[in-house]
Amino acid sequence: MTGESMAQAATRGYLPVGDEDYVEDLNRNAAEGAGSNGRRWRQAFPELFGRSLPLVVGKAAAELTVAFTALGKADRLPQLVVFPTRSHEVSAHYEPKADNTGLVVLSDSLFTLCSIYCRQLGQATFDISNTTSFVKLGLRMIIAQMKGTMGGDPARLAVLLRHHHINRRAHGMATAVATRRDVLDRDSLSHQDFSDLHLMPAIRFFLGHEMAHHVLGHQTECAQSPEQETQADLLALQAEPEPFRVR
Repeated sequence: MTGESMAQAATRGYLPVGDEDYVEDLNRNAAEGAGSNGRRWRQAFPELFGRSLPLVVGKAAAELTVAFTALGKADRLPQLVVFPTRSHEVSAHYEPKADNTGLVVLSDSLFTLCSIYCRQLGQATFDISNTTSFVKLGLRMIIAQMKGTMGGDPARLAVLLRHHHINRRAHGMATAVATRRDVLDRDSLSHQDFSDLHLMPAIRFFLGHEMAHHVLGHQTECAQSPEQETQADLLALQAEPEPFRVR
């Protein structure tokens, strides 16, 4: 196609994520997967996933563009393409191109994985802070620090992640599972606010890391340089809004 950059052309090698509601996308994946029996999810997904995933990615990319510009790192941004994909052979990576354009590819599976982590962290945060007693709050924080689990159950997180990985590897689809606790709590999901609080900064960070490779002019596709990976991490953290920003 005339005027098409190498990064834009490279997107044709990946399956696009549809512009539909992300929960519906997961439902469709489940219906296509072996052994699903057409059952639909009862999982409470984050509020932001009620919009299409490309819109979520676009919002995060726009916020990061503003942040990189404020940091004086905007010169290469017009040549960058960000592309969410359903292709299961990738997670998140940056592809530099010979015409100085760059492609950031993000798997839908990575967003699901991130939401699972943040849901666990949100539930743990809610469990600790759900009290009007400063004494109880202090004791819960001390116990969480001693256990090193933020009050959460690491076995529960392991089960969720195992289910997700098996479905991804076996069926090439991004899935999550509703536990008994999720089902019981679905009418009073106050902890969801805490999950959402963690989720968007997490999405911005892993997207920001890949965008930072392009902004910094890195020319390797994979994590072949620990120094470049550290540089991308630091710039992504600097691009986070307060109170997450690293100075």
